[in-house]
Amino acid sequence: FRSYTKNMKKLALGISLLFCLNAMSQSIPKNIESAFKKQYPSAADAEWTTYSTSYEIVFSEKEIYKTAIFNKAGDWVSTTTQIDAEMVPKPVMTYVTNKFGDAAFDSAELIETKDLKYYSITVIDEDGETSYLTLDATGKAVNVENESNDDETEEEDEQ
Repeated sequence: FRSYTKNMKKLALGISLLFCLNAMSQSIPKNIESAFKKQYPSAADAEWTTYSTSYEIVFSEKEIYKTAIFNKAGDWVSTTTQIDAEMVPKPVMTYVTNKFGDAAFDSAELIETKDLKYYSITVIDEDGETSYLTLDATGKAVNVENESNDDETEEEDEQ
C-alpha cells in the first residue's frame, strides 16, 4: 500500500507540474517567444521559466540540451549548451589534463553571450576536490562577470 501511495503522489506531482508548465507557456509575451523562435527555429521541448528581469528557456536542438536567457525586452542574453568531452576544443582538454590529470574531467558547458564564447569545465581531482574552470577555446582562463550570481550570493548571505 505504501508503494501505491508513493506512486500516486508522484503522479499527482507530475500532473501538477505539467499544468504549471502549460500555464507558464501561455503567459510568455509574444516578443520573447518570437525572439526565441527566430534564434532557435529548430528548438524542441521548450520549457519556460519567468524571472523578474528575464526568461529562461530549457530546450533541445538537434538532440543537444540548451538553456537560453532573454531579457524582458526580448534581447538574447546567453545560451548554455551541455557538451560531451569530445566537443570540447583540444587546447581546453589539454589544459585540463596538464593541470588535473587524465581522469579529472567531469562535465562541460559551452556558454555564449553577445561578446564572449567560453567553456565552463568541472573537474574532480584525485582527492575528490571539485574545481570549476572558465576557459576560452584556446585554453586560456576567462574572467566572466555575472550579476545574477552576485544576487544569489547576497541572498544566501542574508539567510
